[in-house]
Amino acid sequence: MPVYRVSFDAGLAGKRAERIASAVRAQGTWCKVSESDYLVRAKTQQAAEVFGRIEPVLARRDRLLVTRVTPNLQGVLSESQWAWVKDNVR
Repeated sequence: MPVYRVSFDAGLAGKRAERIASAVRAQGTWCKVSESDYLVRAKTQQAAEVFGRIEPVLARRDRLLVTRVTPNLQGVLSESQWAWVKDNVR
């Protein structure tokens, strides 16, 4: 199963942000990278399908981006986040 990075507008607050985060987490096994940035091992093969499952909870002014993650990545993450990446990104 592919891993996608799902990022949404960090300016969101309260119930709307939690509603989006909940919809993101429902897509599969996930790792929270930052306040509004998740890695998700999705149950689907297409970014458009992941987006389509989250889209119903979005408001007109919300922003969201779904991108596929490849093993060619680098960054600063916690030890547990890197362990999740190692176990899930192929």
